[in-house]
Amino acid sequence: MNILNDIINRSGFLVFIWRIESGKWGIEFVSENVADILGYTADDFISGRVSWPSIIHPDDVPRFEKEAAQYLEKGDRKWSQEYRVITKAGETRWFHDDNFALEDSDGKTIRIQATIHDITEHKRAEEMTKAAHQRLMAILDGVNACVYVGDMKSYDVLFINQKLRNILGNVEGKKCWQSLQSGQTGPCDFCTNKRLVDAEGKPTDVYRWEFKNTQTGSWYDCLDNAISWIDGRIVRLEIAIDITGRKRAEDELLKLKTVVEQAADGMVMTDRQDRIVFANTAWADMHGYTVNEVIGKDMKIFHTAEQLREEVVPFNAIVLKNGSNEGEVGHCRRDGTTFPTWTTSALVKDGHGKPTMLVGMAHDITERKRTNA
Repeated sequence: MNILNDIINRSGFLVFIWRIESGKWGIEFVSENVADILGYTADDFISGRVSWPSIIHPDDVPRFEKEAAQYLEKGDRKWSQEYRVITKAGETRWFHDDNFALEDSDGKTIRIQATIHDITEHKRAEEMTKAAHQRLMAILDGVNACVYVGDMKSYDVLFINQKLRNILGNVEGKKCWQSLQSGQTGPCDFCTNKRLVDAEGKPTDVYRWEFKNTQTGSWYDCLDNAISWIDGRIVRLEIAIDITGRKRAEDELLKLKTVVEQAADGMVMTDRQDRIVFANTAWADMHGYTVNEVIGKDMKIFHTAEQLREEVVPFNAIVLKNGSNEGEVGHCRRDGTTFPTWTTSALVKDGHGKPTMLVGMAHDITERKRTNA
């Protein structure tokens, strides 16, 4: 028995045995380490000078008594509770108890054995984790992007931020493939979960992809990552930035590029130093070059020295003054032969009205001039 008491006293666990007679609880046994943990002696409890409910935090007493009564009323023989206790020194600490009811031959509860241990540090860590989690959720709510967290096994939506909530409503607790997408009969075949963890289920690097949402019809730049959730499980975090406007602009640019590439007239764009940043195939062909050969070159290669002096410089001066100009300008091919063009040029300005580029279009008018001669 002494060995058992020694083990208990060294364990950090308190052991209480309550005796129940005529509906009243009396403490029959208390481990001696109660003095080290709570400041009260075992005799304080056994004698009745101190009762267990009397040192439970006042705010927790009603719940403690109600739960214990419910467990006994249901006939449960085992149950656990968590609550705060105020030590003799006035310190409030959290405790967890595991209770076991002993019954007589008639099935009536006559004793309750309880092992009780201090979980204050665990509770503090839990509160710190909870507070950090709440701060993270507040940050994600303020992000100008759609954010959601989903269980990677059940596909339940665990969290969505305010921006996504404004679009879809509160879908937390629902399946992601049902609430975030449409027309799905099960987990999406484009789901990236398998890319977010390795063979051992550990998080890998962030996976970035673009996707058109099947419910909203909007395009998103998605950043997916596996993270540890507040309860320790690995979950999916997705941050999706709406790029629908960019996608539309890209589509329009592609259409424009197609038109420009197929145009019969030569088209060119230069920076403020007259270096070519874009040229279509027609421009390169009319001068005897390929498109790759002219990119980055100075516009001077398309004119003789005389054309530059007599025609190009005066023409460009009007463009710089008025913003645009059109007229006949002589050009020079790679082989040195010259030809006349009808050229239209215009300045491209930034949002502050500052010129940034020059756009030009040239039409070879050799045949027209020959016909009119």
